Amino acid sequence: MTCIERKNRYLDRKSKGLAVLDVEVDLTELTDALIEAQYLPEWDAHDRSKVEAALSRVVADLIKVTRSKLRKLIGV
Repeated sequence: MTCIERKNRYLDRKSKGLAVLDVEVDLTELTDALIEAQYLPEWDAHDRSKVEAALSRVVADLIKVTRSKLRKLIGV
């Protein structure tokens, strides 16, 4: 990927309010949890891009649930 492509991807993420975070995890534990929670098929456990996509879905779902619970608490 060229530096122009990286910059364009960064600007696209920034315009959408998105960011890439570096998070240190135990990859075996993470993939096991993603498989158990049915976010990741077992055969994709060694594909880093599939693991990242599954983790992104987990975080997105967590945010939705948390916002929903918060709205119910404050009556919005």
